Amino acid sequence: MKSGFIITIILLLIAPLYSMAPTGANGIDRPKATFTNSPPTERARDALIELIEETGVPWQGRWNSSTELPHRLFSGGYYFPVSDSTEAAEKCRNFIGEHPAIFGNVNSGQFFPISVRERLGIWYLTFAQELDGIRVEGARADFRIKSEKLMMIGADLVPDLSPDYPVLTAISAAQIARSNFDFEERTAELVYFAPHNGHLTWRITGESQNPRHRWIVHVDARSGEILGAYDDIRYLVTGTVFGSVHPLYGSETPEERIMPYLFVGVESFTVDTSDVFGAYEADVAHGSGWNITAVLEGIFAKAIPIGAIGSELYFPPDDCIVNRCFAPPDADLTESDGYYQVNVVHNWVKTPEP
Repeated sequence: MKSGFIITIILLLIAPLYSMAPTGANGIDRPKATFTNSPPTERARDALIELIEETGVPWQGRWNSSTELPHRLFSGGYYFPVSDSTEAAEKCRNFIGEHPAIFGNVNSGQFFPISVRERLGIWYLTFAQELDGIRVEGARADFRIKSEKLMMIGADLVPDLSPDYPVLTAISAAQIARSNFDFEERTAELVYFAPHNGHLTWRITGESQNPRHRWIVHVDARSGEILGAYDDIRYLVTGTVFGSVHPLYGSETPEERIMPYLFVGVESFTVDTSDVFGAYEADVAHGSGWNITAVLEGIFAKAIPIGAIGSELYFPPDDCIVNRCFAPPDADLTESDGYYQVNVVHNWVKTPEP
């Protein structure tokens, strides 16, 4: 066990609180992805075996059962040196082209970088998916590079996406959205909607001032059906804190477990402590996003940073669900093991004898 813990980014599963529309209608939630710890199909297994053979290092992680693609895969350390942001983006895009099966055979030309940054020696890259210049909302590929090694990839993408064309006009789609969610001003954008298997939708943004709302409504560009809607102005963020740990022995396969009694902050101020189920909530002011922070520190276990500073992660307000895993490369398993097991012991000691 290391003598101290490195401050790390925590997994935050954020769920929005939908505001009430002036008409009294609620937001319409998008479908939730389901995940497994092993490849869900033979095609996924073949893609993983191919990646291991091509890179020469082991990979394991979580898979999206619907897309049959990896949500997060962690490697044994694939050599991947980069010197600057331009090289990092180019090498990651090339990696997609060199290993197409693990990315659902989505053409590498359909990716464009939306975030390339380096912090504390770790490169964080996120690519968005597009098709013929139309972005795929909710689809992204992620990369983490640390110590000249590619430590993680993610492929939350829409495979087998074909070009489509709208039947409804933007004006007609806006009228449908407004009939369900009252607003005055609006903008429209044509997108492929990943939560509904890449259906072509009109993304209507509707603004109202009294009461204050910013509705995001996805209207199927062919049928006119509302596939998803939420209020972009939120005043409460809720979530669950969990991470990857060895449940009992170091030889076991890591599993995701909740992280109880852990401090969660907004804009670097502690606002809540996760409960015994790993749940927390935080009041937020509406705006363009929040810096939600967390460290391996809680009521019963305190992290001792080794020359590191607290990590912050920026969440845009239109990301209704944001997954971040307390696992390599952002956290060493020995670190998360230590925090988790201290709280297991605490719960055991607090449990009255039968």
